[in-house]
Amino acid sequence: MQTTHTGGVDGEGNVVDAGAKSRQRGVFESRYTTRFRDILDGTSNTIACGEIVTDAGNLEINSQPKMNQQDPFFFDPELCYRDNVDPNRPQFWANANDTGAADQRRGKRWADGRPMFTSVNTVRPPNKESCLWGGDGSDGTYTMGSRHQGGCHILMADGAVKFITDSIEAGNQNRATLPKAGQPGEESPYGLWGALGTKAGKETKSLE
Repeated sequence: MQTTHTGGVDGEGNVVDAGAKSRQRGVFESRYTTRFRDILDGTSNTIACGEIVTDAGNLEINSQPKMNQQDPFFFDPELCYRDNVDPNRPQFWANANDTGAADQRRGKRWADGRPMFTSVNTVRPPNKESCLWGGDGSDGTYTMGSRHQGGCHILMADGAVKFITDSIEAGNQNRATLPKAGQPGEESPYGLWGALGTKAGKETKSLE
């Protein structure tokens, strides 16, 4: 599901951070219902779901997350990648530190509603890394990915399935994520990719 984070709602459904709720951008929000009428940017311009890679246990950045990254990477989403990737094999982590247990990775525990297993967002481009503030239920950059050459499939809110390349225009990758530094209604800093993940931001950019 194309979502962002917990939306400022605690486990009992109480709004504990109204600002976080107002900055929700994806089609799906934790503990809230979304209807087609809520997708103001148009169902053909808005990503509903995206493909993810099932972890093979080999330190691939698109299936094994880097956990416990805390606040710094929220203010520079590319920081986690720069600090942890193997420079000689940029699709792999340099080490297994903070990649979690085997059942805390993409494609595991499919019935678990935590973001690691169910969520994607449009911050980092396809097949880049997933980095988390804390554990598998925390905020993070949850990337889409696949084992297809050069990209992954997405499901638009109108039901269309499209293939997105890893090189899709993704704006300023060093710009802080909107839940941390942005204002409600602000345009996504992540270019076409970010705009496609916004359901009601008046960012009607199209893949066509």
